[in-house]
Amino acid sequence: MTIDANDEKTNNYLTFYVNRKKIIEKNAEPHWTLVYYLRTKLNLTGTKIACGTGGCGSCTIVVSKYNSITKSITHFSVNSCLTLLCTLDGCHILTIEGLGCTHKSNGNLHPIQRTIAENYASQCGFCTPGMCMSLYDTLVNCSPQKQPTLQDIEDTFNGNLCRCTGYRPILDGAKKSFAEKEVLEEYAVDFPVELKEEYVPKAIHIKGTDIEFYQPLTLDHLFDLRKQYSNPDQFHFIAGNTGENFDNIVHQHTYPILIHLNQIPELQEIVEKSEGLQIGSCVTLSRLKSNIEQSQEKQQVYKILSEQLEFNACRQIQNQATIGGHVLNHSRKHTSDLLPILYVCETKLRFIHLVNKKEIEIEIKNLNKTDRTDLLLVSVFIPFVKTDEHLQSYKQAHRRKHDTGIVTGAFRLKLDANGKSIKLFNMAFGGFHDGVILVPENTMNYVNSGKLEWTQNNIMDNVKNELLKEIQLDQFSQNGQHEYRRTLMISLLFKFYLHVTNNAEQLFSKTRPISHGEQIFDASNQTKYVHQPLIHHNAYIHTTGEAKY
Repeated sequence: MTIDANDEKTNNYLTFYVNRKKIIEKNAEPHWTLVYYLRTKLNLTGTKIACGTGGCGSCTIVVSKYNSITKSITHFSVNSCLTLLCTLDGCHILTIEGLGCTHKSNGNLHPIQRTIAENYASQCGFCTPGMCMSLYDTLVNCSPQKQPTLQDIEDTFNGNLCRCTGYRPILDGAKKSFAEKEVLEEYAVDFPVELKEEYVPKAIHIKGTDIEFYQPLTLDHLFDLRKQYSNPDQFHFIAGNTGENFDNIVHQHTYPILIHLNQIPELQEIVEKSEGLQIGSCVTLSRLKSNIEQSQEKQQVYKILSEQLEFNACRQIQNQATIGGHVLNHSRKHTSDLLPILYVCETKLRFIHLVNKKEIEIEIKNLNKTDRTDLLLVSVFIPFVKTDEHLQSYKQAHRRKHDTGIVTGAFRLKLDANGKSIKLFNMAFGGFHDGVILVPENTMNYVNSGKLEWTQNNIMDNVKNELLKEIQLDQFSQNGQHEYRRTLMISLLFKFYLHVTNNAEQLFSKTRPISHGEQIFDASNQTKYVHQPLIHHNAYIHTTGEAKY
């Protein structure tokens, strides 16, 4: 089947809901972002634009979808500044205006909005709608059986920056009102009935002024689409749209044809096999994290991946970013938190050729040596690590969460039965040479030569010297901080050595206690209006987005 706007099985328009109101959009441009559409076309200005790159959270909204297989509704927060409008067919989009407002009948405010306002948790109010929507995402994904914990509330705002209020009143209000308490059904905004069983997804073809947008439903649709065009360089595949090509798509209009892959079932599968985990290329990082968290004790790979995903990005990004995009984008540019783990685990990538339909398997270490013309990444296969092997990864960044690592490292070690001779040693680093993963082959060959024992007193000195000799950086090296990054590399190696030798996990804890802060007010009557806190005069319209900026 070809994807043609004139075909009855293909739509040339979008159907979605915004705040429970149905919208059929027949004039969408493929490069429009959701935040542009909300503010410019619908005049819903509560959703703010600040950084425009998914870093501040002021544009956070919540998207809901119906899953016809599980018969359930999924809710997830996203950065609307990164989300393309054309990817939201069949979705319910909830903005701060849909949560509650002040100008209707009394009592229309949502409990989240009232909590933020009455706990002095807004000052200028610019970031407040995004804060409210992030908290809504946390609560709507809880249930009577799963109450939000203090840690859940703490993690809620990892993707939201506040530059004036400070996080203490925001966290205090949210914890006091919702932590370890039952989430009431009325907290959730009703999902449109029409988007449940009645909604049947269709292939989409939107022809814009400069760009064409396609959304195929199957691989066969994609094969047929490839036949319609002679030049594969015209295509650009998109899924989460959180990567480096965002500016090229939205502002520069570099690609004449965008193909959205998220509706293809084969790219959404997660299959646990006896030898490893197979992950569809369009599986989001948040879905992957949720899937493997439940089996952390079962496999070392799950535990290490889960720990690294915890510091990989904020929830809004993880809800959109995909494992396939992460592998392909970070193999060319940018420091990756996950790729070093995939390298040391000897991950395999399964591609399919869009013309001859043949499947091709490539080891991840050979990815950048492969001509990927007309190849589509179908799945990522991560082999399991044996129980007698040691696996660990580390990351050093300017900020604990939601920040690109300065240096990331992953290490894998297998010793003989006596715990002395080295049978296998793999390591990989991110943060060198324009972000491409660095695998120090000479040092690994030296360690794997069979001449070294892990228990030798001088083993770390020997390995360190080999590593520093192989990794040469100077003041002109990409990303700067050449001495600091070399020092970090050795530091991460030494951490792994201590981890294996002393089983010293407690020395390098990757978790931290719940934050706590307090402000003490003079409550005497004489200073009633001077030292006691007062609700901001505009707090309620801050939380509803009615404050105009």
